[in-house]
Amino acid sequence: MLSFLGNMFPKASDINDVIWIETAFAGDIVLATGAMARLKLRYPSISLHVITTPIGEKILDGLGFIQSITPIAKRRGLGLAEMLRTARTLQGKVSGKTLVIASHRSHRTALLTRMLGFPSIVYRSSALSFAYTKRVPRIALLHEAQRVGLLLEPLGIERCSAETIRPQLAQHSRTARAIEPLTGESPVLGVATGSAWQTKKWPI
Repeated sequence: MLSFLGNMFPKASDINDVIWIETAFAGDIVLATGAMARLKLRYPSISLHVITTPIGEKILDGLGFIQSITPIAKRRGLGLAEMLRTARTLQGKVSGKTLVIASHRSHRTALLTRMLGFPSIVYRSSALSFAYTKRVPRIALLHEAQRVGLLLEPLGIERCSAETIRPQLAQHSRTARAIEPLTGESPVLGVATGSAWQTKKWPI
């Protein structure tokens, strides 16, 4: 499927569907939810489809502003066949009036975006950013949830409004349902002391 406007960037009023690619770590997926919600709040007629990891599928479960979630296994040596399958799956769900937003900045995300064949938005600092239609700055002073919101600027969502973006999770997600029998009515505090990154781990 080819982009409905080729390399031209569409007006927000012309867009029926947005495909959001976020296949990073769990924390990054959570931090992207605020911008996703803001997009749907501003343009309620747009259908939002998310490509994410199997873990991300569980994190995003129950968020009513997402119309569909397509998991893609993020592993070393992710093949072109699986990426093509994912692209074709999404192309079958959307209309020709579709936009891709890529908050994950990897080479594979850039390749998947090209396979989808729609106009796209990415950070200037992303891998292969020249392959996207629109590029926005990633401002270091902002919180990550607000930086993701900058990707909405080409759609007319002002930069100043990104300051109020907050992550969102469904209260009755799979994770919440899993711990409910253990907690009953008591408040729950979750503490993550570990990380894939040494700089984010709590010291012993």
